[in-house]
Amino acid sequence: ALSRRLTAAALLLAGSASGAPDDVRRSTLGGYTCLAEFREGRYALHWTLGPPPPGCDPTGLDQYPEGVTDPCDERKINLAMQARFYGDEATRAQKEGYWLAFGLAEAGGLLGADVVAYDSPSNRMIDAHTLETPHIIADDLSDWVFENASAARHNSISSTAQSAYEATVHFSRVLRSPDRKHDRNFDPDAGFPFLPTKVIGNAGVGALPVLIGNRSHTPTHAEGALRFFAPNCKADVLLELRNTPGVKAVGVNVTNQRVKGLRNNKYAEYTHVCINKADVRGLLPGTLHILAIDVLLQPAHAGRYIHHMGFKGAYIPCGRKPADKMIAEDLFFWTHGVEPVLLPAEAGIRIGDRRGYQSFIIQYHYELPASEGEVFDSSGVQLYVTDKLRRFDAGVIQLGDGGISMIDREVGAGYNRHTFTCPSQCSRDHFRNDVLHVFRRGLHMHALGTMMKTTQYSASGQRIREDEIDYFDFHATSAFEPRSINSGFLIRRGDWFTVECTYRTEPGAPKATFGFGSKDEMCIDFVHYYPKEEPGYCSAKMPLVKMIDQFVGDESLKKKLMLLPNAQSITDGGDDACHGSYTKSERLAAFDDLHRSWGGAAPKALPTGVHFFGEMAPARPQAATQPAPNRTAAPVPPATRGAGSAASASSAAASTPDAARTRQRANNTGAGAAPRAIPNGAVTKATAVPAVPAVVPPVVVPPPVVPP
Repeated sequence: ALSRRLTAAALLLAGSASGAPDDVRRSTLGGYTCLAEFREGRYALHWTLGPPPPGCDPTGLDQYPEGVTDPCDERKINLAMQARFYGDEATRAQKEGYWLAFGLAEAGGLLGADVVAYDSPSNRMIDAHTLETPHIIADDLSDWVFENASAARHNSISSTAQSAYEATVHFSRVLRSPDRKHDRNFDPDAGFPFLPTKVIGNAGVGALPVLIGNRSHTPTHAEGALRFFAPNCKADVLLELRNTPGVKAVGVNVTNQRVKGLRNNKYAEYTHVCINKADVRGLLPGTLHILAIDVLLQPAHAGRYIHHMGFKGAYIPCGRKPADKMIAEDLFFWTHGVEPVLLPAEAGIRIGDRRGYQSFIIQYHYELPASEGEVFDSSGVQLYVTDKLRRFDAGVIQLGDGGISMIDREVGAGYNRHTFTCPSQCSRDHFRNDVLHVFRRGLHMHALGTMMKTTQYSASGQRIREDEIDYFDFHATSAFEPRSINSGFLIRRGDWFTVECTYRTEPGAPKATFGFGSKDEMCIDFVHYYPKEEPGYCSAKMPLVKMIDQFVGDESLKKKLMLLPNAQSITDGGDDACHGSYTKSERLAAFDDLHRSWGGAAPKALPTGVHFFGEMAPARPQAATQPAPNRTAAPVPPATRGAGSAASASSAAASTPDAARTRQRANNTGAGAAPRAIPNGAVTKATAVPAVPAVVPPVVVPPPVVPP
């Protein structure tokens, strides 16, 4: 099972929020700088960064010309993973041996993870990765260096007075691995605007197993987000704001909301709560700007049963409609590992006057098993507000299917990709500003989502950038923040977008449809930007009959409206509104047809009958025998589909050495600099334009494509 050609083994390295780090602080283990403890110290990770090689900029903001090696590539990180076993497990671990594992996760869970595992019975370490299931697959190239391992009994580690068997494994690797396909890099994450690095880990008794269960929460399981480059081991991105005169922190939350565990249901239903601005305790009167939004967990362990929360702003007071029927704009989407929203210094979210939000809606999604009985929750969000208004209002626009125009349509069996287009006409005719500054985005699907990508084009059809997630994991995060965003990018008048969402429906599973429910599917790209524009959506319009059914509360009025002639039709734009369109649906034959940027093809064989998120997973499909098409080609918009020449030329341009290097580097400063690859998430495939007014030309300029 531990051979270099290992084709099937499984580790459950991630699960619920209970695996988030308890504490991050200075390490007392010799030779290490930082320590992150999980599950009351049952799993811990120590790390220290090696000295920067000559010429290496430790901030990661350096830029090297084509053909020049970045000295930082060879900088090392030294890690030690520890596990503590108690009671019978301690006795068994001492007698039978143990295993430990650590990984860099794309979405924060096991899917698409770069894994390193140690097996004490054989005293060997394996460099591996995962794809769409919890199976670990050995890498062709091993980059981790195993230093040593040790284990011993301790009698005074825990306040429980139990004897513990503590195992420690030391290992190291260069920050940027030469294995581009199966390893994820340790990229700069010291503080804002960089996102932290998502990690997973676990440990167990005995030999490294083939399968250890179906998302069972072992005592040592760990998941979280760490900042390996932070000088103080962690970064408080809101510290400066807290110390700014005139800024006040206020909580917007429920009080003792009763949450009951559900039998035979994996998730509780959504709960929606509307809170008027005037009812928020401590909130200043008048017009205000929100400068930051953070999660507020009350009690502190509430993250164990809250799967996610959505925070929205509405322009009408509470009470006119039920909270779940109110039209509101998404401001913050929290799930485990999501960072606070910190707005740029020039912008704030407006509340209080006619142009600002009058009320807030919080959508709670609880995950509480029946065995827990019931709990009382007072969680919500914490707002940092000021009455000293900044220069710009910030807004959110939803690309993809923000309007849920696909409601009740089937997702499709097997692998299916649905593409939505926001046309050039939207930004050209409906934006007041020539340039918008994007500082955050969240890619959102539900449980069947497996891959998502947004592509931005200029008015002339030049592909500007791509942000994507190769292995979406709804159980780890519902709104994926691509690390390729970093310091932001620009949207210019006339730019247009495509949003592709790929879903996987298991054989024999019930038919899935798009919709508003947690068991339905969605495809939305939440784009946070400034200055604020009027359009909140750029998606196809919902059929009138569906809109009436969703948003009209009066039953007699609903029946009358259902008889309107256009109630059953769908209009994909063409009028004076800012509408996108549902462009196409593709049925993909097999796993390898997805052509992901990371992870490669499926292994030749995996065992059948393995649990995958509660269902029996089929055998992995065979790897494709024919060459995969170049996935960097710009799609031909609906207006020109069939011409083919522009897309073909674009593919050729994107496959040049310059284009390849563009995909492997990330940019944080400087006009025209190519972005450094951020393998922990979406890879920008052209220039990531800094969020400054300067005009910066793209690095890769494929032939123009006529915009829709």
